[in-house]
Amino acid sequence: MLGHPESLTDPMYAGQVVALAYPIVANNGVPSDVVDLYKLKKNFESDKIHACALVLSNHHTGYSHFNSVRSLDGWLQENGVPGLCGIDTRALVKRLRDKGEMKGKVVVEDGDIAFDECRNRNLVKEVSCTGARDFRPLHFNAKTAKRIMAIDCGISNTLIRLLMSFNIRLRIVPWDYDIFSEPWDGLLVSSGPDCHPSLCEATVNNLKRALALEPPKPIMGIGLGCNMIALATGAKIKPMKRGNRGLNYPCMDLRTGKCYITPQNHGYEIDTDTLPADWKSLFLNLNDRTSDGICHLTKPFQGVQFMPGSDARPTDTDYILRHFMDTVVGRPLRVYTLPVLRNNLRRKTLVIGSPGVSTGETGQHDAIGCQSIRALREAQISVVLVNPNIASVQASKHEVDKVYFQPVRPSILEQIIQRERPDSIVLAVGGQLALDCGRMLDKEGILDKYNIEVLGTPLSSAELVDNRDRFAAELLEIGLRPTPFEVVKTMSAGLKAAESLGYPVTVSVSQVLEGGRQYYASDGAQLREIMEMALESSGVITVEKSLQGWKEVGYEVLRDRMDNCISVCDMENLYPLGVLSQDAIFVVPAQTLGSSELGMLQTAALKIIRHLNVIGSCHVRFALFPGTHEFYVTTVWTSLSGSAAFASRATGYPLGYVATKLSLGYALTEVQNPMCRGMTACYEPCLDYCAIRIPCYVKREESTTDVAHHTERGGFVGEVLAFGSRFSETIQKALRMANPEVDGLDGNPSIFLDPFKTFANEEEKQAALQQSIEDLLSTPSENRIYAAFKAMKMGWSVDEVYGFCKIDRWFLERVEYLADIFNDVEKLTIDQLSPEQLRELKCCGCSDKQIAAMVKTGCAEIRELRKKHGIIPHVRQVDTTGGEHIAKKEVLYMTYNATEDDVPPSESILVLGSGKYRIGYGCDNDWNVVACLEELHKQGESSIVVSCNPQSVATDFERSDRVYMEEISVERVLDIAEQEKSKGVICSYGGSAANAIGTALWKRGVHVLGTSPESRELVRDPHKFSALLQSLGLQSPAWELVESHEAVMASAKAIGYPCMVQPSMREDKRQIVYWPEELGAFLSRTVVSKEFPMMVIEILAGAQEIEMDAVARDGRVVVFGLIEHVEKTGIHAGDATLVLPAQKVRVETGRRIEKIAHQLASALKINGPFKMHIFEKGTVLYVSDFHPYASRTLAFTSKVLNVDFASVATRCALDRLVKTQFVNTYELDYVAVKAPIFATTWHAGMDPVAGAEMQSTGAVACFGEEVYDAFLTAIMGTGFSLPEKGGRILISAGPLDQKMDFLEHMQILQSLGYELYGTTGTAAFYGDQGYPLTMVPAEKALELVKKHQIDLVINIPTMDKKENITAYQLRRAAVDYLVPLVTNMGCAKLIVQSLKRVKEMQCLHWKEYLDMSDIDMQDRVTKWAEAEA
Repeated sequence: MLGHPESLTDPMYAGQVVALAYPIVANNGVPSDVVDLYKLKKNFESDKIHACALVLSNHHTGYSHFNSVRSLDGWLQENGVPGLCGIDTRALVKRLRDKGEMKGKVVVEDGDIAFDECRNRNLVKEVSCTGARDFRPLHFNAKTAKRIMAIDCGISNTLIRLLMSFNIRLRIVPWDYDIFSEPWDGLLVSSGPDCHPSLCEATVNNLKRALALEPPKPIMGIGLGCNMIALATGAKIKPMKRGNRGLNYPCMDLRTGKCYITPQNHGYEIDTDTLPADWKSLFLNLNDRTSDGICHLTKPFQGVQFMPGSDARPTDTDYILRHFMDTVVGRPLRVYTLPVLRNNLRRKTLVIGSPGVSTGETGQHDAIGCQSIRALREAQISVVLVNPNIASVQASKHEVDKVYFQPVRPSILEQIIQRERPDSIVLAVGGQLALDCGRMLDKEGILDKYNIEVLGTPLSSAELVDNRDRFAAELLEIGLRPTPFEVVKTMSAGLKAAESLGYPVTVSVSQVLEGGRQYYASDGAQLREIMEMALESSGVITVEKSLQGWKEVGYEVLRDRMDNCISVCDMENLYPLGVLSQDAIFVVPAQTLGSSELGMLQTAALKIIRHLNVIGSCHVRFALFPGTHEFYVTTVWTSLSGSAAFASRATGYPLGYVATKLSLGYALTEVQNPMCRGMTACYEPCLDYCAIRIPCYVKREESTTDVAHHTERGGFVGEVLAFGSRFSETIQKALRMANPEVDGLDGNPSIFLDPFKTFANEEEKQAALQQSIEDLLSTPSENRIYAAFKAMKMGWSVDEVYGFCKIDRWFLERVEYLADIFNDVEKLTIDQLSPEQLRELKCCGCSDKQIAAMVKTGCAEIRELRKKHGIIPHVRQVDTTGGEHIAKKEVLYMTYNATEDDVPPSESILVLGSGKYRIGYGCDNDWNVVACLEELHKQGESSIVVSCNPQSVATDFERSDRVYMEEISVERVLDIAEQEKSKGVICSYGGSAANAIGTALWKRGVHVLGTSPESRELVRDPHKFSALLQSLGLQSPAWELVESHEAVMASAKAIGYPCMVQPSMREDKRQIVYWPEELGAFLSRTVVSKEFPMMVIEILAGAQEIEMDAVARDGRVVVFGLIEHVEKTGIHAGDATLVLPAQKVRVETGRRIEKIAHQLASALKINGPFKMHIFEKGTVLYVSDFHPYASRTLAFTSKVLNVDFASVATRCALDRLVKTQFVNTYELDYVAVKAPIFATTWHAGMDPVAGAEMQSTGAVACFGEEVYDAFLTAIMGTGFSLPEKGGRILISAGPLDQKMDFLEHMQILQSLGYELYGTTGTAAFYGDQGYPLTMVPAEKALELVKKHQIDLVINIPTMDKKENITAYQLRRAAVDYLVPLVTNMGCAKLIVQSLKRVKEMQCLHWKEYLDMSDIDMQDRVTKWAEAEA
């Protein structure tokens, strides 16, 4: 419940102990007693607190709201009202839910008091006024004003103010007033305390007389007044089991079928069966199906159970009072008709999925898309999916009817439409790319030609939002303000616009609200620099007012065809505006806003979606100026936005599912709520917890340009979602999820001071630390929250920190509270740590590791100590109703701020999920986890997923029996395993993070299913694994593990340059170094020690890399697939272009690799999936890497070979019967190519060249009859544009050996008729060979690229330092100006060969390719397998 000052002072709460389940109720403090023009307290509903007592889950004495003058506890003390905090309100709600409402009392220590029998008292008499009060509106006109008499049964100030919007003479009279002693034109009976109306005999008797008047006079009852009218008619009033109390009860107007979300507080209902024949129900409560309003069939009498005019709600239901006033003045009511909406019969829908995961455009579309597809299939609609992201779960056999692994492009979509003839199309689940393609199809007349309906929001609405000028005009039309902006095309116009708007300004490279690049300019010089680049790349830019420092608030809202609108989720950015929305830390629900601001913004959001005719989901983002009610509309997404997946997980409300149902024509009232029993989807989640979403960033150490003023969305590759009962608990969990290298708010010390820098003295060091903290606080970045905590630990005040960062003071006060606790505990030893202190640390979200560091002991000791004192976490459900209704889906989290568990142990199998999406780990692992879950279900096993990734499909509550949105850490997984009494843990599918904790869990007694932890550890130890290879007679590239900078230099010299260095044995930090100077520069920013060793690895130049995905059962390989790299060695496997089946691997080589796999699987007793990397140089095979867990290519291998490797591996882990499945790839009549998507497109300054450190964020894969058409289709799926015939190609072929290697392909390009340009060295070389190119110097080449006069750049890096700088500039320009770029010789050769060989690319769906082969790959067991057995 929001608005505690309003609620506690509302007379209807008289006689009640109010328990607020909302977790953070004191944030806003309590406002002043200022009165309005009618001498009513402006911020309260009456002159005093009427509630008997207040019960909270937790409470902080601080407050930050600009309207507040005192704390909640201080206000309660002033009024003599007791309050309790630290109560498990979820447990209290469940008890009331199960047993019904109870008598309550607040007892202090050993004292006791009798129960107050308030239900037997006439509470109305206690709250009603003692004499009549008269009110006149400001616009009062005595000639036309009507006399309204309001019986005060506990009338609220808000209701009085609402009545003052009409031209009336309002007279408020006591409950037992003789209303017939004076004339009136209309009678209103107000709401009041929750008592039986029969106790107010005088009022009921007056109503009986009033209802009998002839001619009849209008009578309106609200809340208790409605029940009094019902009693006066002769109907019966009966008590409810637990009453309806809160702000989000869905009530349907039975005249129109429209539903409204209403505030209510009543424990009695009208027995509609006892109503007279000339009365009927007016409103129906959709939760419990009780009557929430009645009316007379012919006379102007009506009553409603809810309260119009709540500050925290939109004013939708105020029309009740307007209708009442219409009857008073004799104005006829409009004729109500129940709208009849017939759903079109749809048989086949084309769903446009998102392409591969890329920065800013991550895996949320797969999660939302799967929900949407489920809704379509429930409606018996055949689903055809276009999605080149082969790792996505939605692109699986059992999910849809047909899958086209094709690029999402209008021309290809038209071909698919011609083949499939769908009658509708879904564009809302594929991101901006899907919307853009849909608009192009619409403009070209394709949708009309084939009579295709766009499901959901009309395309015209999306086009309107994308046009800034038109959208701004539409907002102004409905009384809302867009962010001030100007669209410009010249430098002078941009500078003039900035002067008009005032610096700082934001510069957007495109006019589209979603996507594009953004920059901040604080002065004219910076703006000139930005615009010079922006105008060259775009031609049109948007200059808008910078809202840095403003609050950012978002709303996820839904609307159906009947105009029912609900707000599913409100979210607040922890940081003030200054970073892109994708990089913001969002807190759900909003923490620091008052009920008036939330109601104001929600009203604005609903006004927008109605005006835009949105059908389905819409996300609206606002900028709110701190300390005021001034706001701008900053962003609107008319489809399922990037926030939809996280909002869906944070609230438990399946946005994708419901939005798709609405797009099919269903009303919100017709869609069942999948989360709770017996409820419709027309409700607004009521959260009694805090959820925090934190983005995961790409590190930018390699950036070579100044990006301080650059705020493009390049840093965002994924996100995590944490749940807790306190903000401090939740933020610490979320920070650990987002960055496993930190333990919580204490962060990583290296962000404050360079660990390699030395200081002359302590004073100099402290001065540097002070400056570093100031810089971090004032510069928008992910490190600001750590800097705030560090500053407060050092003694900074909240105001001092606020002055630098402008983070709301309430958030900073919570950080300060934690900093003070840390400072206190760090002075103690483990023996001095009290149970109370330990419990408070755990309640604040501290991990065992954090606490151990504070008291200088081990994690095991802290765990043992807290269990000794009974300090253990409890399980909570992510419940959209705060426990008021039974949740049938079990999405869970753990918290120490609870006294009992919401669910009993399940004795299920735990499956560790993929965690956050990041470089190297996209939705590939999510597919692995989902496949495992499906196989567990087939095998009759119940499953539990542990993950912190809201974008993953695995965290959908339909995919497993239970979902824990929790950290993937030893401490938390151990807590869950103990709580659930788990049968075992599967950690083979969540990537390296999940695999890494398997041994620690095993050592603590957890049963780890699959390959043994001993084998996993052996592979992780390079010395032991190297010894194993030697014992088997296998070779590997030379390597050495060293512990000092000097040893690294010596080892690199011995192994030879170029070589690869890998700090602390981390694959995500690998780098190839070509010269000693480059290695020295790398070492200057890298720690090398005994604790953090570095591995130096030989580069096998020119070797062919081959991957094997395989599954083994008890050391026996049962299925495998060989994958070939297009690129030679030196490229991270995750950035390589992959071909399956391998095209250039000899049969003999393939058999030798099979033998190696059998040897290693047998030696390690592999029982599940594994991945092996082999280098072939000459005739020698080298084992490069071996991973005893599922790889990122497992989905690719499974779908291409039509064998579900993850399912086979799961059966192996369960020790179930598994047949050897030999796939003869030489008999396949098709080829698939997997192409990477690089983050460099969004990374300012980075060199867009693949290397040893992985840079791609995702990949796409496409099929073809040959490698050539598959390759071209795949790279088109990444966004690559092929040069047209006669197009211009700029070539810089790198060193001499590469130029020679490309010689034959130069001839091909010339024969194909392309216009060829070459850099100085390249043109000279090929000219001497008889292949003339147009020579362009470096400066001219850059100019051609920037002017888009080049269609393709082939730029092969060279080892020459001076030449490489120029080449870098050319590569960077190609990326910045969106010119297709190839930087690898293997890909360059293949693209040339493909351009020559491919005349026409086929557009076939997945099954058509699989059907090309004669063999049944899923079941066939070959003679080879039989012989082996």
